[in-house]
Amino acid sequence: MSRAPRRKGLKGLRRWRVENAMIKSLVNNGFDKKTAEKIYDTLRSFPPPGSTVAERLLALRNLGFTDPWKLITNYPNILCLTTTNTESKVAFLRELGFAEPIKIAEYFPAILGYSHRRLMTYSHVIMGLARWEPWMFCNLLRNTRYDVIKKIAPEKPTTWSELCRLIRREYVLLAAASRKDNSMQISAYE
Repeated sequence: MSRAPRRKGLKGLRRWRVENAMIKSLVNNGFDKKTAEKIYDTLRSFPPPGSTVAERLLALRNLGFTDPWKLITNYPNILCLTTTNTESKVAFLRELGFAEPIKIAEYFPAILGYSHRRLMTYSHVIMGLARWEPWMFCNLLRNTRYDVIKKIAPEKPTTWSELCRLIRREYVLLAAASRKDNSMQISAYE
């Protein structure tokens, strides 16, 4: 248990009580104290909307997540998403043609925070491949900028290697444009 803050006034004491209540709630729901403090530090700037941690754990379990504690430990921001938002993202992934959206979300939990438009763009690129796996979709989301995917989408690559080649080409073009912009800025000051 942490000590009361040294700040004067009621505001510091109130903040300390909220912090202790949140950490206590996380510990009571199965997290160890160190993990609970780490999660609280992440959530300090984005407080969870209305529901308690126990309600969020139950909602994630009901959606089909096998280990919601691990999911929250790896991606604490999932507590900031509303239950309806999480449900709609899982349903949207199913609509896009993914048979197991829960496995994708467990592998890459940040997907639950992405917009529908972004998910649709990435999925159209992946679904155009002759053979694709869910890990390819997650790698594409994790490692590729959205503007690069928007440029590649009209070319409709059919193999994973072709897609990787197009992505590399776009990054080379972006790097060249960046160097050109930097050289123009330097010459302006000479």
